[in-house]
Amino acid sequence: MTRLIYLILFLPAAVHANDRQIVCVLTVDDMAFSDLVKNDTPFIDKLADEGITLNNFRTYPTCQPTRWGLMSGKNPIGVDRTIPLPSTPAMAERMSSLGYSTGHFGKWHVATPPEDAGFSTVLLGVNEPTRAEVSIRLDTEARNWLRNKPGDVFLSLALPSPHLPTTPTRAANI
Repeated sequence: MTRLIYLILFLPAAVHANDRQIVCVLTVDDMAFSDLVKNDTPFIDKLADEGITLNNFRTYPTCQPTRWGLMSGKNPIGVDRTIPLPSTPAMAERMSSLGYSTGHFGKWHVATPPEDAGFSTVLLGVNEPTRAEVSIRLDTEARNWLRNKPGDVFLSLALPSPHLPTTPTRAANI
């Protein structure tokens, strides 16, 4: 069974000096909240400590209905990859209407294309040999986008690792 975790992080401390607001939705497949042991994941611990973590969101056994539910705000029971997002504005559309630049990097697997769900910048896949390297590349691209985007930003980063056990062939430069 696939486990999926969504971390919604509002990062006021990291962006307060620039008078920017950054909302980051970090999605990691095959990982549960119980996999994030305090002090065992220092980078994620720091993000959670400096921001706001919403931990009452319900996930589903596969990534697609969970992502559909999060982006639509609706209960995704019975949803599969063929069901488009409802006609109500999706999360990115709402953020865009509030003046946020919107970007999605990584997996999507929703019938509605991310551009039609309110994302102005989209990078769905990259050509790297392993899932770990794909995740590193998506992370790098998302950071570059974030650094170069002025104003308020809504970032959705959906990493394929640790989808299956992988061993990176090179170290991440974090």
